[in-house]
Amino acid sequence: MKRKRNSILGRITVDRKIVEQFRAGQSASQISNQLSKGKGYVIKVRGLAVEYGFLEQISTEPKLFRSTDRKLPNYPEALFPIIDLRKSKPAEADALLDPHKNGSWSDSIWVGHHRQSSKRFRCRFHVQVLPLS
Repeated sequence: MKRKRNSILGRITVDRKIVEQFRAGQSASQISNQLSKGKGYVIKVRGLAVEYGFLEQISTEPKLFRSTDRKLPNYPEALFPIIDLRKSKPAEADALLDPHKNGSWSDSIWVGHHRQSSKRFRCRFHVQVLPLS
């Protein structure tokens, strides 16, 4: 669990550095080069900072931003809520297969399994394809 905390703390730190540098007047390219982060990630954090009120856009061409009156929270606190997208939305395949997922379907995949005597084909699966409807 320690590794997870460190990765979250690292993300919080990098997000804070990006917002602080935007507030200081640096461009996305400069921040990207200094922090060795992708420009897309820097622009994403900039969008979040505008959305949460830490920055405001003052011109569109070129895009210039300035700091707002809103103060940044103390260091260990995250600027933005951390959302893990891997767990938030289910896969499309799961939604399609859920109505057909019963004991016979999941067990039938392993019906034809047998090991071969040859070393080259040590573990070969024979899968029986069943219609979904």
